[in-house]
Amino acid sequence: MLKRWTIIGVLLALAVASGCARKKQSLAQPADVEFRLTPMVTGEGEPEMDDMRFYVFNEATGVLAAEYGFNRSRSEESRPGVQLMEGRYTIVAWATDHDDIVQGGFRVAHQTAEGEYKPVEVNTTTMDQFRTVLDVTMHGRDGVNGDEGAHVEDFSHLFHAVARGVEVRPGESLPVVLNFVRNTHTFKIRLEGIQHLLETIGTRGTMQPMHTAGSPLCVYVTAKNGEYVYDNQIDPVCATLRYEPVHRFIGTGVDVDIKCLRLDMVRHKSDRMLLHVDDSETGEELMTPVDILEMLTNLKNENGQFLYPDQASLDRALSFPIEIRFEPNGGGGGNGNGGDGGDGTKGKLKITVTVGGFEYGDYGVDEPTLWKPSVRG
Repeated sequence: MLKRWTIIGVLLALAVASGCARKKQSLAQPADVEFRLTPMVTGEGEPEMDDMRFYVFNEATGVLAAEYGFNRSRSEESRPGVQLMEGRYTIVAWATDHDDIVQGGFRVAHQTAEGEYKPVEVNTTTMDQFRTVLDVTMHGRDGVNGDEGAHVEDFSHLFHAVARGVEVRPGESLPVVLNFVRNTHTFKIRLEGIQHLLETIGTRGTMQPMHTAGSPLCVYVTAKNGEYVYDNQIDPVCATLRYEPVHRFIGTGVDVDIKCLRLDMVRHKSDRMLLHVDDSETGEELMTPVDILEMLTNLKNENGQFLYPDQASLDRALSFPIEIRFEPNGGGGGNGNGGDGGDGTKGKLKITVTVGGFEYGDYGVDEPTLWKPSVRG
C-alpha cells in the first residue's frame, strides 16, 4: 500500500512540475505586435509616408526595448510589426515621404547634451534622451551677416505617431493603431504692389531658389521648432531656425514657397514663428514681422467662425496661402516715389495681409529706403 501511494505522489509531483514548466514557457513566448497605420487625410494631395521608424519603450523603465524600420517602397512585408515580451510599452513612430529618413533631412538620436547627439541604442536610450532633429548640416547653411539661426531650405515631409500604455501578453497577437500627424506646412506667399522694385531683376517668369542673387526682397520665416521629444513636443531649448524659400516665381509680383516644421499652438505663443520681408541688400525691414500663429488663429470666415480654432485644424493644413500687398503713399499712389509723390521724402506705406482670401489686417508704416527708386537706379 505504501508503495502505491509513493508512486501516486511521484506522478502528481511530475504533473505539477510539467504544468509549471509549460506556464514558464508560455510566459517566455513573445507576442506578435502589428502596427496599423492611420495617415492624415486632408484632401489636399497629402504626401504619402515611405520610410518609417518605430521605437518601443518599456514604460516600467523608460528605456528603449526595441526599434524597427519599415520602408513602404522597398519592403517585402505587407505590414510593419515587431515581436515583444510581456510588458507595458510606449510605441513612438517617425516617418518621412522620402525613402530614407536620414537623406530626407532628419536624425533620430540619443541626446547626450544640449545640441549633442549619438545614435539611439536599445537597452540604453531613454524616453527623456530620445530626440528627432532636423539635420541643418544636410539641408541648411550657417547664418550670415550676424543673423541668428541656421538657414534651412528644402527637406522631406515629417510625420509622427505615438501609442501609450500598450499591454503585451505572452503568445498573443496584438494590433496597435498609430494615428499619424504631419509635422510640416508650406507657406505660399505672394507679394503684390512691388512692380517698380522688380525692374531691378533681369529674369522674370522663372522658378528658382529665393536666395539667388538679384532679388531686391528677402522673404523668410524664423522659428524654434527643429527638435522634438518622443511625444512630438518641441524641445524647450532648441535653437532658432531661419526657413528660406524653396522656390520663387517672379512675374507681376513675387511668389515664394517656404516649407516649415510644425506650427505649435502652445509653444509659438511665447516663442513666436515670424514671417519677415526685408531689403536683401541692407537688411532693412519692409514691414513688422508677422506673428504667424497670431495671424492664423485670429482669422474668421464670413460667418464669424475661426478658421483655425485648435491644434488639429492647424495640423490638417498642408499649406497656407498668404498675400501681402504693398501700397505706397498710404494707398494713394503706386509710383513708389514716397512722401508727397515726387520729392523723394519718406511717406507712408500701406500693407494689407490676407490668408486664403480672408483679411488679417492692414497697417501703415514709414516707407523704407528701398521704396525710393533713386536708391535702386
